[in-house]
Amino acid sequence: LKDLLLLLLRMLVLACFITALARPLVPAGWLGGHDTRDVILVVDQSMSTGWDFGGETAYERELQWLENALREVEGTDYVRCVVASEKPRWLTTYALKGDEASKRGLLEQLSRQGPGPGSADLLSGIEEAWSAEPAHQNAERHVLVVTDAQAHGWTLEQSGRWQAIGQQIQAAPTGSLMRTLRVPRSEAESLDNLAIAVSPNREVLAVGEPVELTAIVRNFGVSLSASSVVRWQLGEDESLGLSTVPALEPGASTTVKLEHALTELGIHELTATIESGDGLRADNVASTHVEVATGIPVLVVDASSASRYLEAALGDFGKAHGGIFQASRVSVTDLAEVKLSDYR
Repeated sequence: LKDLLLLLLRMLVLACFITALARPLVPAGWLGGHDTRDVILVVDQSMSTGWDFGGETAYERELQWLENALREVEGTDYVRCVVASEKPRWLTTYALKGDEASKRGLLEQLSRQGPGPGSADLLSGIEEAWSAEPAHQNAERHVLVVTDAQAHGWTLEQSGRWQAIGQQIQAAPTGSLMRTLRVPRSEAESLDNLAIAVSPNREVLAVGEPVELTAIVRNFGVSLSASSVVRWQLGEDESLGLSTVPALEPGASTTVKLEHALTELGIHELTATIESGDGLRADNVASTHVEVATGIPVLVVDASSASRYLEAALGDFGKAHGGIFQASRVSVTDLAEVKLSDYR
């Protein structure tokens, strides 16, 4: 019986938030109430809000709809904003009076920031909004979540945390509520999206030693992607070639590789870019760094004969790879006198 009740609670929480997401518009009079209101905006600033729909991003649409919603905030109200990015943060350190200058200032700050580089933790952002100290004694709290309605970030499986939010809403002053504003898009607007991630087989190399780069390309869109290419680059302007990416079904991925020998000491940036025309450009580029080094100090701590074999192996490896390692041996009893920061 206990498990059944828990399942029903989870289903109820999920149904409530699916219903909220299904409302693309905030209706006139969404704010409600007549007395002083404590208005908190939770604004989705995830990478996906940078999706370009023919010259207008989802984030720009969020700001347009947010501007419309703020028209109902009056000078007697208080308003503040939580930016939902990878780690939610307050846009201002205190609640502002809901006058025109304050509302305009919030919108300008949000406009300057633009979409973030990662995901949005909307659940934590909502928790921040409902856990904040009241802006005014006994003021109704009105939380408006503005999002592009991507599923990631809501973490609906965290039913305990959602139930805690529900309890906070019930305990808030009479009239408090939360609404979700999902920015609209037309059926004709494509949601094609290829994303790339890249990693090296080793992060430290000797001079002339080849590095193998592996790029994973995944189709996060809703339809079959067109075939494309990955452009490889060293630094800002040295091209390393192209790799072909086949058409991918939604959710499918493929791997392409490149091997290149680096001949100069130092830290090098290597970049892989998908030549794709999808609307979300931010995840079409991925970079990694490798270091070409020589004489890397390695400390071998052991008094046994086995340490000599390890030291010899490191020395032989270093000679074969341009002297990448410089091994030293120390006994356990003398270890306390060694400056460990001198070694890798």
